[in-house]
Amino acid sequence: MAKSILAVDIGSETITAAVCDGDNDPLALQPDGVAVSWPATVAVDSRGELTAVGDEGIVEIPRICRYLGRQAEVIGGAPRHADSLITVALSPIIASASEILGNRPPDLIAATYPLTWPQHIVGAFRNAVQAGAKGSEVVLVPWSEAIAAQTYAPTPWVDCPITSLDFGARSASVSLIHVDQRGRTKLLYSTTDPLGGYRVAGRAAVGPAAQSARQNSYLSQR
Repeated sequence: MAKSILAVDIGSETITAAVCDGDNDPLALQPDGVAVSWPATVAVDSRGELTAVGDEGIVEIPRICRYLGRQAEVIGGAPRHADSLITVALSPIIASASEILGNRPPDLIAATYPLTWPQHIVGAFRNAVQAGAKGSEVVLVPWSEAIAAQTYAPTPWVDCPITSLDFGARSASVSLIHVDQRGRTKLLYSTTDPLGGYRVAGRAAVGPAAQSARQNSYLSQR
């Protein structure tokens, strides 16, 4: 019997996920049937308990990955590590996957992470995913390897590497992947710019236009 797999990609701003039971094509999970991702954010409710965003939280904690590898910080009146934040953020995703799989947890949770993360941060991330896994096996996969695994050979096939660009909110990755005629992939090279994401690129492109708009608006009011 094929294993059921939940694939999770947690970024600085959002979390995306898909589930596959081995018999059907992967199904992208949606928090409300419309949105394509969950926020990488948790909240603190009126009792000081951590809760997933969407519940009745009163204080939201965004970009939870930034807490990985740090000392515990006081959040909601209690010291907490990033592990607990990420576990809470993943809980509705794991619950959604379990519901699709007939109210049973996935056999395997595969979570991606950037190669720029040092080992102590990767370890903290593993602990966080494992804490919410509820018996599922957990494997962490670098972004570049995940990109290589889902790359297909061009048609018609040519013996040359394929370039993959992956832009996140804060970082950007470039990978070179070779795919042979049998569809087997090999990662040849990958690099990540931790400050090359669309936030930085967008600020550079949109900033001058926004400044110009503000100036024109100011002049038109005089």
